Amino acid sequence: MKKVGLYEQFVNENFIFDKINNEPLFDSEEQMSASDFLKRIKKSPEAKEAVQKNLNFGKGITAVKYLKKALPVRLEVRVYRSEWNYGGNLVLTIGVVGMGTATYRDAPLSYSSGDSTRGPGYSVGHYFEGLKHPAGDKPIEKYVTYGTYKAISKHDEMLEDIVKIFKAYEQKHGSAFNPKEAKKMAKKRAAIESQFKTLNDKVSKDYYAMKDVARKLGIDTRQPQLVMKHNELRMKIDEPRQYRHPDEYSTDATMSKDYSKFEILQSKIIDKLQKFADKHGIELSVAASWSY
Repeated sequence: MKKVGLYEQFVNENFIFDKINNEPLFDSEEQMSASDFLKRIKKSPEAKEAVQKNLNFGKGITAVKYLKKALPVRLEVRVYRSEWNYGGNLVLTIGVVGMGTATYRDAPLSYSSGDSTRGPGYSVGHYFEGLKHPAGDKPIEKYVTYGTYKAISKHDEMLEDIVKIFKAYEQKHGSAFNPKEAKKMAKKRAAIESQFKTLNDKVSKDYYAMKDVARKLGIDTRQPQLVMKHNELRMKIDEPRQYRHPDEYSTDATMSKDYSKFEILQSKIIDKLQKFADKHGIELSVAASWSY
C-alpha cells in the first residue's frame, strides 16, 4: 500500500475504508500476502464484526488464516467493495502467489468470499483435473466453482476440501504442489496442445475421408481429441458388432471394399497419432467410449 496523504486517500475512489471507523484499509484489488492482509485488518472494527457475525468477509478472513497454514503454497489476497467506498460488502479473493486469480487461466486456486448475493466458493486450475473431488466421486474439472452450497453451513469443511485436493495432488505426483514446477508443466502442456493442433490439421483430410466411408458402413467416429487431464490422445471408433465379430454372421462384413478402405485410412491416422503420443509420453486410446 502506498503512503499517501489523508486528503488524497479520501478522494481516491479505489481506496477502501473501514465502514465503522472510516480508517483506510487498502487499495481496492491491491495484491497482499496473507500475512500482510491479516496484519492490516487486525485493528479493523469492520473485519472484527464480519468475523463475529459470520458474514461472507468474515468467512474470507477465516479462509486466509486456515489456508495460510494448511496449504504448501504462499497465498495472495485481494479485497474490493461490491459498492464504492463506504457502502456495500467487502469481497475477498485468495490465489497462489505469482499464479494469478480467477481471471488467469493458469491459476491453480481461486477462492472468493462472495458478496451479498453469492456465498463463498472456489475453483482450481487444470493441474488438478482428473483427481476425484473430496466432496464426491466425480473428477475435478478446471474453472468449475465448488463449495458454494456447503459454505452456507459448513464453510470449514469447504476449506478442508481445498486442502484435500492439494494433498491428492501430492499423492499422485509424489511431491507437493510447487508453483515453479507448475509453471513448467503449464508451458509444456501449452506446447503439446499447440503441436497437437498442427497434427490434427495434418490428419484432417484422411480423417474426413475415413468418416465418409465409416458413415456408409454404419460406423460412428469422432475426430482425435487430446485429453490432458487423463494424459491421453483419444479417437472414437464405434463399430457395429458385425465388424467386431464377423464370425457370428453368415457374411463377413469386413471383406467389403469400403471396409478395406476404412481400415487403410484408420491405420494411416493411428500411425501418426501413435508417433505423437510416444513423443510426448501420452497414451493413445482408440475406443467406442470412455467411462472416465
